[in-house]
Amino acid sequence: MRKRPNKIFARNLKCVRTSLFMSRAEMANFLDVSYQQIHKYESGISHIPLNHIYNISQKFDVDYDVFFETSEQENWEDQLAQKIIFLPDHISRKRVIKSIRALVDS
Repeated sequence: MRKRPNKIFARNLKCVRTSLFMSRAEMANFLDVSYQQIHKYESGISHIPLNHIYNISQKFDVDYDVFFETSEQENWEDQLAQKIIFLPDHISRKRVIKSIRALVDS
C-alpha cells in the first residue's frame, strides 16, 4: 500500500529536522510558527507552506528532493546513513564514518 504524499513529506520533514539535530521548538522558532504547528507539519495534519520549505532548504543547504523522496527508510541502517549525510560539515562526517569503520573492523 502506497503512503499518501503528505505523509511521505511529513516523514521526510521530520527526518530533515532531526538530522539537523534541531528540536521542534528550534525549528518553530526558525520558521516563526508554533511548536504545535511543526508537530502538525510532521504528522501530515497540516501542509507546510512552500516558503518554509524554501527557507529550510536555503538556510541548511538541504536539497528540495529530500522532502519528496518516496523510498521507505524504515531500517536503522538507512536512518543512520541519512543522519550521517546531514551532519553539518565534512570533518564531522569523516569522524563518524571512521568510528563506524573501527567498530566494524574490531
